[in-house]
Amino acid sequence: GGAIIRVGIVAVALAVAVGVYRALEPPVESSPILSVEEGKRLYELNCLPCHGAAGRGGVANPNARGGRIPPLHTAGSTYTDAELREKVLAGVPDPEPADPRKPSPPHPMPSWEGRFTEPELQALVGYLKSLASKTTEAW
Repeated sequence: GGAIIRVGIVAVALAVAVGVYRALEPPVESSPILSVEEGKRLYELNCLPCHGAAGRGGVANPNARGGRIPPLHTAGSTYTDAELREKVLAGVPDPEPADPRKPSPPHPMPSWEGRFTEPELQALVGYLKSLASKTTEAW
């Protein structure tokens, strides 16, 4: 009888110890999921000056293909989420000139590495994807 009681006491003590240990562990942080609306807000603060409202077109960029910073309203249907994410993070430091004999386009896209949290980056990509779906809905 006494051995069973000792085993029971040890089991209870162990369960209490595990419970106390878990209570002292820092909580696991989960990344909040941000909305497409938050992606739109981030776009308007960071991307709109060059790529235009709703991704419809950018500012003049002499000697860039098309002569302007490219629109983004179709990027969501052209690129995967991963490709859009990488494009935002890497930027376009050296846009290809339309005429290689002339100076490079004066407005490269900067890298946004380290400027967005992962949830913000996901929200921005979600917003870019939503622009593409709105474009196809209009047809």
